[in-house]
Amino acid sequence: ANAHVVVVDDDADVVETLSSLLREEGFAVEGFTDPRIALERLCRGPAPDLVLSDCIMPRLTGAELADALAAAGVGAPVVLMTALADPGFLVDTDRMRVLNKPFHIEDLLAEIDAATRPASGPRSRPAAPVSVAPASRRLA
Repeated sequence: ANAHVVVVDDDADVVETLSSLLREEGFAVEGFTDPRIALERLCRGPAPDLVLSDCIMPRLTGAELADALAAAGVGAPVVLMTALADPGFLVDTDRMRVLNKPFHIEDLLAEIDAATRPASGPRSRPAAPVSVAPASRRLA
């Protein structure tokens, strides 16, 4: 099944552009310009594979949205987008993925892939098995 991404940005043009790009890449996309409506929808379920949210929005910042989702038990990973050169004062960058605007679609796809990939490795192909020969069998 295709990954399902929820896009949240108070700029309707950004939502529209990102939604179109992601659909072209094969994602199922829901877009919201009001983070509170997005939060209501996300709390009702089903959870998407990823939430892509702007950092600075009226009424609810991207970090507040992420915290509210976590508090509500919505386990979807959140990637925050920002035009700030240093979002550190607003966002715990150690805990959250941050994508700096403007970004290339490749950067966005890489973030989505990293955020939605199970820890065991990429979804698209199984990780190559690593065989480690014991030292006693090493050729002299």
